[in-house]
Amino acid sequence: MSMTKIEIENGLMQLGVTAGMMLEVHSSLSSLGYVDGGALMVIDALKHIVGRGCEIIQDKIIKRFHKLGIDELKGEEI
Repeated sequence: MSMTKIEIENGLMQLGVTAGMMLEVHSSLSSLGYVDGGALMVIDALKHIVGRGCEIIQDKIIKRFHKLGIDELKGEEI
């Protein structure tokens, strides 16, 4: 059975995620099981619940940028 975007969004709301929040996300896609649309769908679900102008930070993305020598992420979209 696969997890859908609606199920991810409902789970986020049950956790108390609301519009306008700043989130630092630590996640394991494999812990969710099979997700329709993969990691990009999970990011879309986060963006949909938190809304435009939100800030969502995921540590692995930041680590990847630091490895590339980029110290600041100003206005970067995932």
